[in-house]
Amino acid sequence: MASLSASFKSDAKLSSILLAPTLSASDKSGIISELMKSASINASSKEGSTVKNFLETLAENNRLNQLEGAADKFGELMSASRGEVELKVTSAQPLDQKVLKQLEGAVGKSRFVGQGKKLKVVTKVCRFCWKMDLSGVEETDC
Repeated sequence: MASLSASFKSDAKLSSILLAPTLSASDKSGIISELMKSASINASSKEGSTVKNFLETLAENNRLNQLEGAADKFGELMSASRGEVELKVTSAQPLDQKVLKQLEGAVGKSRFVGQGKKLKVVTKVCRFCWKMDLSGVEETDC
């Protein structure tokens, strides 16, 4: 599912194609095949057949356009079931590995990451995450 989510993020045209209300059953089948191929998912494996069934269910219900959000949420659920706690780090410029390891070490020892849990660090670079106005510095949504 993570590879499907990555496909959405890398292909801007994919979202617009999936929003088309006039897709025929054969169009949807072709899209599912291409999604599976681009995400390197083997449909004959147990996991691949589960993903294929999921995609076919979305297609039958005209919900293929919801795939990106569903894939992201599925990833969150899987992380939670594996005992992973996500640490999201947003910075104005890329952080080097030393700084990320220090953050991971500090947060990993805190009470926010429980016993037996694994810390998963997710980084994001947003060059415009701060704006200056007359009242001072304010965080913005990236």
